[in-house]
Amino acid sequence: MSATSAKHLHRIIPRAPFSGAMAALPDLAAAGLYGVVVFLLTLGLLVVFVETVPPRRLLALLLGSGLAAVVLAGLGEVGVALLALGIGAALVANHTFEWLTTRP
Repeated sequence: MSATSAKHLHRIIPRAPFSGAMAALPDLAAAGLYGVVVFLLTLGLLVVFVETVPPRRLLALLLGSGLAAVVLAGLGEVGVALLALGIGAALVANHTFEWLTTRP
């Protein structure tokens, strides 16, 4: 590939997914803390405002959260993937909380 074609390609694709660009949340410790905060906020909203999450919707939301985390981690955004996992964990915790408090 000549130098002129490389410059032309750089103008067409200015930033490739693995071009060495910095991640949105590069510090994994801070991203983990943000994930805990997102978990607690989501769990609080679910407990206060949502009576029950139907099992089919819960499964769909869990699969969506897991898929989003896998895609984001594959793109190098591991910190943001932890936020998606925090939402999924809050859904599971809410369902478990409901199951523990409503069974006879």
